[in-house]
Amino acid sequence: MKALQRLCPLAGLTACVCLAFLLAGCESRSISDSGYRRHGYYGYYGEGGPKTGYRGELNEFDVLGVDPHAPDGPNYRQVRLEEVDGRWDAVVAGRVLHHVHPLDDAIAHLASLAPLLVVDEFAWDRIDADAQDWYEGQHRMLVAVGVDPLGPSSLDEWRAHHTDLHPHGVLLDALRVHYDERVVDWVPYLHRWLGGPSSEALEETLVGAGAFGAIGYRWAGTTRVSR
Repeated sequence: MKALQRLCPLAGLTACVCLAFLLAGCESRSISDSGYRRHGYYGYYGEGGPKTGYRGELNEFDVLGVDPHAPDGPNYRQVRLEEVDGRWDAVVAGRVLHHVHPLDDAIAHLASLAPLLVVDEFAWDRIDADAQDWYEGQHRMLVAVGVDPLGPSSLDEWRAHHTDLHPHGVLLDALRVHYDERVVDWVPYLHRWLGGPSSEALEETLVGAGAFGAIGYRWAGTTRVSR
């Protein structure tokens, strides 16, 4: 994972033993996208089992995937975030922290586990009318040609069923209490819900042209005691 390769030296690490908190788990030596279809989320734990969203080389890392619904196997623990202990070189949280309550306690716990935190998140509260119109139009088009998008067809209905999510500002503020921010990178995100052959390129073009803002963000921070 390129982010970890770049960030481990910032925490004084030459190699990483990585603890991955994922809302959909991870496959061995790969970090997946997240979400549960069966629980009203949208991601890679739908029918047919987990599918890998990240396929980079992780040979230099020892990775343990943590999730209450993780698959069986030696690379997974089927527990909640709060139940994990020990010391790790890095934690990767993939689209999980916006769900966690109480948030400050959870982030403080993460900071006690490892000096480096890498977060892959999305700012659901930044999906404005223009982004929503584009996304829902793309969703309808993909369905019409036989594609089954991972994400919801109606974002209004999705919001109505997800009333307890943390806005991105609340989450970022909580992270900055416990970590020194090293990276925050805003990236297109809605294409991950769509999954069409041109979805990513189309969204990148529109975000680059200012049609609507980037929804996804990659964040990394180091605990202050590790400096």
